[in-house]
Amino acid sequence: MDNFEPAILDLAADDYTGLWEFVWAEEAKNPDCDKSELFEKLQRSVRGLLADGQLSIYRGSTFTGEEKLVPAGEITALIDGRRSWEAPATGGGHLRVLTPDA
Repeated sequence: MDNFEPAILDLAADDYTGLWEFVWAEEAKNPDCDKSELFEKLQRSVRGLLADGQLSIYRGSTFTGEEKLVPAGEITALIDGRRSWEAPATGGGHLRVLTPDA
């Protein structure tokens, strides 16, 4: 449960992928995992992929392709916030990632 990068890149290469989708996918594979540890490892993986330029992060609210790139200065605070990793309410703001070549 330590190397999440391949799974993250696989999902993000297809379409915008919500951060919560990574949590769901990993919890489905390992339902008995420590949730805090999972969250920290996913955060680290996403941060690393963003820093390496392998992911871009977007903010949206309607799931209709209106996502806007998140400014670099806001990324760390958003990634560190647990709320960013929860599924949004209908019409609520959300963060999604995408590979640059998608």
